[in-house]
Amino acid sequence: MEWLKSLYEFSGSQYPRLSLLVAATIGAVVFGGGWWLLGKQYEKAKLAASAPAAVLPAASASALPAQAILSPAQERLLELVASHQRQFAARKLVIGRKTGVLHFDDDQPRSAGVSLLRDLFGSDDSTNAPHFEQLVESMPPEYLRLLPEMRWDSPFVVSVTEAGMKYLQSRK
Repeated sequence: MEWLKSLYEFSGSQYPRLSLLVAATIGAVVFGGGWWLLGKQYEKAKLAASAPAAVLPAASASALPAQAILSPAQERLLELVASHQRQFAARKLVIGRKTGVLHFDDDQPRSAGVSLLRDLFGSDDSTNAPHFEQLVESMPPEYLRLLPEMRWDSPFVVSVTEAGMKYLQSRK
């Protein structure tokens, strides 16, 4: 309270009307700003409380991904992965990064001679390996899911999604 007295002695005693006007203006601005902020918070809370019925259907519709357009190479890769998944009745494919060769968890050599690198680029040339990696990594996740698995030599573990299958069916 002493600091208010000293402040008044410094400015208020010399100009009592002006100091009263400045104090009233500052008080009005602070109170008005607080009231405005309180009104905004109330409006936001009221809108959020009524949102589940009115806003969620529109939000869920906008949350659906727009159908991505794939390049010819991406389409070819998606077709190959989907056909190999069907051929080997596999939920996921393990593909070597540098060779494009399919690997399976069991010891049976089910995929002898299958190389996605060769199928995509026409040869097993290792100079195409960076292009193959870039192609797999550029696939939209709504079509080709990259599964996070820790494996020796860090191969791609992929699976075609339902949206990817629908995309392939729509292109036929």
